[in-house]
Amino acid sequence: MPSILAYFDTPEQAEEVAQSLKAQGIKDVGVDRLHKLPQEYEFESNGPFPTSLTGAPLRDDAVLINADPSFGGLSAPGSAGGRNILLTVVGSEEELGIARKMIKDAGGLV
Repeated sequence: MPSILAYFDTPEQAEEVAQSLKAQGIKDVGVDRLHKLPQEYEFESNGPFPTSLTGAPLRDDAVLINADPSFGGLSAPGSAGGRNILLTVVGSEEELGIARKMIKDAGGLV
């Protein structure tokens, strides 16, 4: 079945469109957040580099993770990911036509 992947700036924008699509009878709709790193690297630490749960550095990955300017705080706000909220819609061509219009009207990127 055909699908659409659309990107939004905020979860609220995507959720609003998702609810509207569901109200139109389109059932297969989902909202997800895209992460730059795998979930196991999404941790709260003030350390200079990522560490494992035991406190030992993740030596294999630390260099690549730290090479990203957004990890060390050297980037400007908003430059580390942009539109990282994903709205997925699966449906017929007619349903996807409705979805495309609603997404674009709400400021989403198809």
